[in-house]
Amino acid sequence: MSKVDLKQVNILIAIVTYNGEKFIESCIDSIQTVTKCQIHVIDNQSNDNTTSIIKNKYPHVFITESKENLGFGKANNLLLEKAIDADMDFVFLLNQDAYFVGDCLDLLINEAINSDEYIFSPMHLKKDRCRLDEGFAMYTKDGLMLDNLSFVNAAAWLIPMRILKAVGGFNPLFFHYGEDRDYANRLKYKGFSFQVIKDAQLIHNRDLSHLKNLTVKKHQYEYRFYINILRYFTDINNTMAKCLFNSIYMFVREIISNMYLKRWFLIRGNLNAIWKCCYQIRSIYQKREMAKKWPSAFLNVTLK
Repeated sequence: MSKVDLKQVNILIAIVTYNGEKFIESCIDSIQTVTKCQIHVIDNQSNDNTTSIIKNKYPHVFITESKENLGFGKANNLLLEKAIDADMDFVFLLNQDAYFVGDCLDLLINEAINSDEYIFSPMHLKKDRCRLDEGFAMYTKDGLMLDNLSFVNAAAWLIPMRILKAVGGFNPLFFHYGEDRDYANRLKYKGFSFQVIKDAQLIHNRDLSHLKNLTVKKHQYEYRFYINILRYFTDINNTMAKCLFNSIYMFVREIISNMYLKRWFLIRGNLNAIWKCCYQIRSIYQKREMAKKWPSAFLNVTLK
């Protein structure tokens, strides 16, 4: 394994914020690294004190205030373009509600500098620092499976530049949620995967309680179902015919489940979601072809 002076490594840390005043200080304060690090924030039109906190307390942070809420993927794409244009070695996608434990970032870079076959992730812990984040535990089988993973959520991705240039940015069809699943599918298509570094730890300070009551919040249920259907449609590892079959299968299964449980008020959401995806079918096909054939798909950059 080659020895690399981390002081010569250039990394751009990309943070997208939206009403993150209760998180942002913990997030930025946790960034400790010996690398040549730039921190870039794009704010998605917050209506709290997020931007004023960053401007007043962190003058070294580059902040762009969007005039509209671009969503997670489109906002991050602007930062990914900056990383390519600045000829960075890595870009790190960091959620506003996540923060590093100790020298997490440098531990990740020490591993990543010797391999550009993976997107690297730390261990995701809950804020008590004792338990794994629920989603992370599911993806990694309670932390037992850490190599060649098909998916880790995008709260903390260390992306080597080779992968970024090959795979590109997030699919603009996804506004919020699902874009990291789609990216993982494209990562697989290009021959890459995820790897978790066990000694590197990160707190993901999120509350998942709202996901447990989606039967009451019909609009959230409908949106999440739409995103799940869209993920099947956009999976370039399968033919369009198989994607259509998988989407219809999921739709029918969900309809039957809601009928059996007499959740009639959710069936309309199922119908709206499948219709929305079918209405977008031409755009979905175009984006699939772009993801397959274009280097740096969905990014407005010129590769060097």
